[in-house]
Amino acid sequence: MEKTRIYPSITTTEGSDWRQMIKDCGSLGVKEVAFFPSCLDFKQRQDAYALLKDNGINSIPFVHLRSDMEVNELDFLINHFGTKVFNTHCKGYFSPEHDLSKFKDIIYLENASASLKDEINDWAGICLDVSHLEDKRIKGDPLFDEVIEILEKYPCGCWHLNTVLKTPLIDEERGEFYDVHYFSELSDFNYCLAYKKYLPLHIALELENSIPEQLEAKKYIEKILEI
Repeated sequence: MEKTRIYPSITTTEGSDWRQMIKDCGSLGVKEVAFFPSCLDFKQRQDAYALLKDNGINSIPFVHLRSDMEVNELDFLINHFGTKVFNTHCKGYFSPEHDLSKFKDIIYLENASASLKDEINDWAGICLDVSHLEDKRIKGDPLFDEVIEILEKYPCGCWHLNTVLKTPLIDEERGEFYDVHYFSELSDFNYCLAYKKYLPLHIALELENSIPEQLEAKKYIEKILEI
């Protein structure tokens, strides 16, 4: 029986130094990561793939799709890095611009700030962003109940795992929110125990923290989830 795997991740948002993350993987002998090319255009992604290879990373089991990615790029990831699952967003929210139906059996729809009901049947199942879900629970958002209902009916193929603050931040676009892409203390991950029932085979740490910090988090989460 296949065991749940937790992957440190190369994230590319503003708070991340993705080049340094990749170099740290090389120096630490990390050969397997998840990849979030969220803020990289096509040319930058090619640079990232080359840097990944140069630093000995030969396995990227889990990739967060960027909207402009085409069929040949997914084929490349599968053939060169052994990618097993992808996730995408709902239509109109950084959703695929190209027909990726060829891969529908390995693409999972991520919960965020929109309903999944009308699109969940188009994909393999749900990619549970655990912190997004916990944020909705804390705020009493009806999307929480919808996602729980979907989790009971559809396969949960993968998780994004980051953290939830004890006190909210305020943003002009999002308003009040608790979910963030970094951790300060290992106990910041304890909330995920409430969702252990939905444990998938693939968990990506969607964090802006350094690779050494992510490896520490990985070890801690494996312990509390007993995997």
